[in-house]
Amino acid sequence: MAGSNLGAVVLSEPIVYLGMAGLLVPLAKRLGLDEILTFLIIGILIGPDILGQIPELHPFLLTNDEDIALLGDLGVIFLMFTIGLELSPSRLFTMRRLIAGVGGLQIIATILILAMAMMALQFPLEQALLFGICMSLSSTAMVMHRLGETKRMGEPLGRASFGILLAQDLAVIPLLFVVVSLGNTEAGALDINSLGFGVLQAILIMLAMYGIGRVVVRPILVHSRFTGRAGFMAIILLVMFVMSAGAELAGLSSSLGALLAGLVFANTSSRYQIEADIEPFKSLLLGLFFLSTGMLLPLDGILWQLPQIIGLIILVLLIKSTVIMALMTLFRQTRSASIEAALLLAPAGEFAFILLATATQTNLIDDATKQILVSVVLISMMTHPFLASWGAKLAKRTEAKENALHVTTPAQDEEDIADVLLLGIGRVGTTIAEALSAQAITYIAVDNHMNHVREARRAGIDVLFGEAKREDFLAKLHVDKRQVVVVALDDPYAVFTVTKLIRQMAPHATIISRAHDEHEAQKLRDQGADTAIPDMLGSSLLMSEETLRSIGLTQEMVSETRTLIQSRRSEQLDLNASFWQQ
Repeated sequence: MAGSNLGAVVLSEPIVYLGMAGLLVPLAKRLGLDEILTFLIIGILIGPDILGQIPELHPFLLTNDEDIALLGDLGVIFLMFTIGLELSPSRLFTMRRLIAGVGGLQIIATILILAMAMMALQFPLEQALLFGICMSLSSTAMVMHRLGETKRMGEPLGRASFGILLAQDLAVIPLLFVVVSLGNTEAGALDINSLGFGVLQAILIMLAMYGIGRVVVRPILVHSRFTGRAGFMAIILLVMFVMSAGAELAGLSSSLGALLAGLVFANTSSRYQIEADIEPFKSLLLGLFFLSTGMLLPLDGILWQLPQIIGLIILVLLIKSTVIMALMTLFRQTRSASIEAALLLAPAGEFAFILLATATQTNLIDDATKQILVSVVLISMMTHPFLASWGAKLAKRTEAKENALHVTTPAQDEEDIADVLLLGIGRVGTTIAEALSAQAITYIAVDNHMNHVREARRAGIDVLFGEAKREDFLAKLHVDKRQVVVVALDDPYAVFTVTKLIRQMAPHATIISRAHDEHEAQKLRDQGADTAIPDMLGSSLLMSEETLRSIGLTQEMVSETRTLIQSRRSEQLDLNASFWQQ
């Protein structure tokens, strides 16, 4: 009986959270409210200073702050992992000017200008510097969630914002050294040697973790094909949490470790499958992060300080947005992207809470000052949805007035511009891939059988591993942007299901499906396939020809490609025959 009571207590908080997430978030969306703002407001309402003051409601509220914060941190870890999946070392290298230039200078300039402004308001030097340090950082969780929701990570705005946020994440260790030095040394004199060591330590730890991850990830992925989907996901989560914990033990943030874990998997064939599998966990846990953040607002201690807090928030938003916009303009970003990024990144971020806790431990500030600064951080974060929407509107107006001179930006990944999506890389799919390559047509090939993936890669075909029957996976592949989708899967039921799903998701795409007989071909055409070719002698060549014609190639080019493939097949048959005759 005691066990059942304990279970009720343990389960009460997840029930409360899932109930709020399941009921209040859809209601907020129906009312047109921002999802992040909704979680922040709910957090304030159920926090210790409003509903938490009513003892009778305690069984129905989230009261264990540490557990809530832990689950919220998991949401940020999942978010940063998915961001890492979308990157690669080469893409990071192309962003080096944004990371080191705009990002690094933004931190330094914001700290100095805000510190001078606070000293002009009669704040001591140490506290003025602390204020500048805390407010120089933005909310990675909020900004990246917004960019992901609006699908703008690949645009100049997304790249610039990510570059600045990555620089801020890397700066956390050096900034912690600064805060500790301000609290422990006379007159706030900084230990430059410790600061330089902190920067070097952060870089070396990141390189070591990434290198180790790259060495172990390939054997793990090979092993995972024998474990089924559940085992595959368990292994991915293990790598993510191990690297997150390792980063935190080494003094970096756990979110940075998760980013490195995602980066390790970024160039693997399983990238999109992993991203689709963890998406539900990320969304739920990230919501809990925003909810737990809202619970931090100390309402009882700030009401009499509200005018001062609002004044400080306005100061932060004005100075920080001006610095970001000026630096992005200096580094030749478009005016529209500069305006939008400035407003998107202007509010403070979650790392400020870590810095303020450190400042309190080193007696740099007292509890009353900490309450004011926490309130400035949190309320500024609540302005994020409004500033982001305003920035998007201003950017649209500005973009319409901009001239044609734009900065050359890094090229998008091949999967973002490929015309053809090829689902299935068995016998038929391999022939189609060969025909597309012969005409230098870009395509993405996908298969859910690891053996097919490995054999195709050995033949020089780049293939992604994933389940084409899942809508979330197809969405990650931007199926709605493809000119032609070829469904060449071996399983007849899967072909039928996928054809129907793709027609719903991509009404304008040309769909070419593989059938196993004429009756099945007619059913596929009824479900939305533009062309359905029954399996028979030469069907793979027929599907290849139809794919090339759908792209717009002339009949002469199609015939040349058919002849080329047939010639290669004959050579292969002759080679095999001579082998067996030896």
